[in-house]
Order: sequence, then structure tokens, then C-alpha cells
Amino acid sequence: METHLTVAISSPEERGIAVPVKPQQKEAGYYPLELLEFKELLMEKLEETDRAINDIRRKISCEADGHEKGFFGVHAEAGSAEEELEKDARLLTRLGDFWWQIQKSLRKISFGTYGICDCGCGQTIPRARLLSNPVANQRIECKQKITEEAKMRFVKTGAR
Repeated sequence: METHLTVAISSPEERGIAVPVKPQQKEAGYYPLELLEFKELLMEKLEETDRAINDIRRKISCEADGHEKGFFGVHAEAGSAEEELEKDARLLTRLGDFWWQIQKSLRKISFGTYGICDCGCGQTIPRARLLSNPVANQRIECKQKITEEAKMRFVKTGAR
């Protein structure tokens, strides 16, 4: 006569044992606490950019008002003053572009899409990339691929 032993196996939770729960891995993007860290970094960049924009505006205003001594000192020649003004205008444009990129990144945080590659692959931009360039909107691999495709189109069309 054969005897079968039936053993009821219960889960650790059923036996009253606390099991640490690992958060589910997200398909793409970052968790709210991570987004908060990125938001703080972006806000710091925004403040720095605002200060730089205001400094350049003051400098340009000083030079436009005809003050001998501008924000960065006395100009030796009128030509160098004009060159300095053009350089400041270009810098102001670049800073303005960066300011808007920061604003776009902050909006993405509020929508929960910050850190997701804009190329359409839907993958998460690596944390290290976002920490070094918080307005990055593409993974490096995707950006390189897009750049190469643009170069190929340029070569095929014969544009010079």
C-alpha cells in the first residue's frame, strides 16, 4: 500500500513573514523621487541662466547708453566695442535657447515624460547623461543615428 503525503505550501505572507517588496521596474522614464532630483537640478540651471542673461543685458545696456566703462571694462576701439556687442548678442541668443530647453524639460517632468528619448524609441535616457546634460532629450545612440542619417541625406542630395 502506497501512502502519498500531501504538503500544503503557503506563501511567506500567509505565514506572517514580511517579505521586502521590490518596486516594479518601469518600462521607461523615472520614478517621482528621481524626477524631483532632476527638477532641482534644472531649477539651479534656470537660476544660473537667468543671472547670466541679466548680466549680459546690463552689459549691453551700458554699452548702448554710451558709458565709457561697460560691464567688463573700457573698450580701446569702437570696432572692438561693436565686435563685443555682436559676441554678447550671440551669447544672449544661446542662453535664451538654453532657457527654453530648461522650460521644456520642466514641463516634461510635470507630464511624467522627462527622461524618455524623443526619437520615438521610447527608451529611458541614462541617468548619467541627464545629470551631465539635464536638457538632453535623446539617448546618445539615437542622437548619433539621427546625425548619421542627416549626414547621409546631405551627401545624397549633393548639397554643399
